[in-house]
Amino acid sequence: MRAVVDPPRPPDNAAVPQHTVALAQVRLVMQGARLRAEGRGFQALKDDLRRDAAIALLARPELTLIEVGHRLGFSEASTFHRAFKHWTGVSPGEYRQASRPGTFPG
Repeated sequence: MRAVVDPPRPPDNAAVPQHTVALAQVRLVMQGARLRAEGRGFQALKDDLRRDAAIALLARPELTLIEVGHRLGFSEASTFHRAFKHWTGVSPGEYRQASRPGTFPG
């Protein structure tokens, strides 16, 4: 889970050989084909991971909703809000409020 929430990033000046990029692209295409054969797409898998990571991050009250969205790769808060509501049926703020100890939705 930590790798999804805070993935390691190479230094900005790190050169990535072109054959490494091409190999990674081939692997992604092959994985996508395998996922489709199993009845799942790459986007669905990515959405599941993002939803689970969002839920974990929303449990951290020191993070704002904007920070949670940015950590998940959303450039706009509204995009994160719509995606989270699509995944869970409630907004990120509503989810966070309902998941606080002693808080009962209703």
